Amino acid sequence: MEKLCPGCRKLTDRFNENAGKNVCVECYSFFRYFVYADNVETCESRGNCGRDADSSECRLHRFLRCVQAGLTHHKLNAFLEKLEFESQKIERE
Repeated sequence: MEKLCPGCRKLTDRFNENAGKNVCVECYSFFRYFVYADNVETCESRGNCGRDADSSECRLHRFLRCVQAGLTHHKLNAFLEKLEFESQKIERE
């Protein structure tokens, strides 16, 4: 039975429960890559992309939706702190 993935917001029947919540296998892989890559991405439109509501085009907003859905990782807190620091740095520019 297909359900809506909270990360990418697509209907799928391929779910992975490894990271604490039901998300599709693609979002689970995306989330792990995003954290392990340790490469902080920003929203190209500084939060005004308009894509965060119903698509996965904005990588930052897809990642944040995965966090909101409950995905977790032992490196997540340090990564979120780095993300917050980079966001503040961009706002000052």
